[in-house]
Amino acid sequence: MKSLSTQQFNELLTSGAPFAVDFYAGWCVACAEMLPVMTEIAQEHSVPVYKVNIDDEPELKEKLRIKAIPMVMMFKDGRLREFSYGKVSKEKIVSKLNRL
Repeated sequence: MKSLSTQQFNELLTSGAPFAVDFYAGWCVACAEMLPVMTEIAQEHSVPVYKVNIDDEPELKEKLRIKAIPMVMMFKDGRLREFSYGKVSKEKIVSKLNRL
């Protein structure tokens, strides 16, 4: 799972291609618990999955109005299509990715 800067996020968004972003923070216990799940999904799923540390990319955090983490947002055609926050199952996230 590759890290994503605000600029790279904007480029992906304008491409229109489907992708998912796992927003997290280093101090977040639930985020650490979700990391292995998101890593598995990134390795197994055809939709690219990226990660963004909200402390490193505060501009992106504000732009997307992220108020809770971990937050997984899924985009297609330049728009937010699906999201989930908190500790969720791998199956729930994969199900949402499959709807893209």
